[in-house]
Amino acid sequence: MVEFDLEQTYDVIVCLFSSIGYVRTAENLVRAISCFRRHLADDGLVILEPWFRLDTWQPAGKVTMLTAETELGKICCMSTSSMTGLRSVIDFHYLIGTTGEVRYLHERHELGLFTEAEIIAGFAQAGLTAVYHENGFSGKSIYIAHRL
Repeated sequence: MVEFDLEQTYDVIVCLFSSIGYVRTAENLVRAISCFRRHLADDGLVILEPWFRLDTWQPAGKVTMLTAETELGKICCMSTSSMTGLRSVIDFHYLIGTTGEVRYLHERHELGLFTEAEIIAGFAQAGLTAVYHENGFSGKSIYIAHRL
């Protein structure tokens, strides 16, 4: 998200499902939003669905578990959450059982935790003005931005 060139502009640029958290740092946040701006038509909009804000992330060592079962096998996904510096960390542990074997997989997701002010400032540094909406799509918050 921080460096791309699609060689055209768009009326609407969307960054949904909290994927902006994967930029991890405030510097990369500005770089990503600047890429969005370069691809934005003069009267276009950027719609950004943020990850948890720094003041709302509550890892507390919470453990979650999801399971599923079909005739092909069974799967269990357990996750733990924590915080390292200004990043949220989620570790996913998978057990995948099929005929005759059980496999274990692990993946770690580290996402940047930004304040509302940092995101608004990131838009401004990229030449966009943004408004925060607490209840955007599906009840999740969003930012809507346009050129200054």
